[in-house]
Amino acid sequence: MRAIGIILLGWLLVLGSCKKDKYTTRVEGRVINVGTQLPIEGVKVVIANEVSFSPSHTDTTVTDANGNFSIELPNENGAWIHLRKIGWTFHSSSLNNVVGYQTSYPAGTTSGVKLEMYSKAWFGGVFLSTSPSINDSLYYMSLPYSTSVDYLGGE
Repeated sequence: MRAIGIILLGWLLVLGSCKKDKYTTRVEGRVINVGTQLPIEGVKVVIANEVSFSPSHTDTTVTDANGNFSIELPNENGAWIHLRKIGWTFHSSSLNNVVGYQTSYPAGTTSGVKLEMYSKAWFGGVFLSTSPSINDSLYYMSLPYSTSVDYLGGE
């Protein structure tokens, strides 16, 4: 009977040692306007595992009124962050981890991240005549950000 117990204990140790190590990737930070350095509220922050082109694990959150976010991807040894907000484009990260339009993070907690976005300035122009000329008027839609702050630092 004692031999069977020792064999079962041995099997449990072998099977337990084959268990995959589990990690968690957590990112905490703030999303700001690259020009004004003001927080951007309502940015969708998407975290995805490091599987190329088709991540199998994702999670999302939204920045608060101060641009802050905290997001976690359990059981992953590293992850990527994407930012999404209509009228805005990702610019840069305070860390040296930018690849294209996304940022990479190792397992563990990364705090104090500053992600910058800039507004896409676009104009929905409408000409008044069917054959536009240099004398025509052009109406455009408002910019999605305030222009009252000088981007060189003053107001």
